[in-house]
Amino acid sequence: MEIAVIIFTMTDHLPKKEDYGFTSQVRRSALSISTNIYPVK
Repeated sequence: MEIAVIIFTMTDHLPKKEDYGFTSQVRRSALSISTNIYPVK
């Protein structure tokens, strides 16, 4: 989950017009990575 927090912080600086495009995609992939590496028990 740590990587997701880092990615969310980094994407805060991207232009707001990208919120539903690139930013959203990057954030979803960060959550996916966290889920796949550290599966919920």
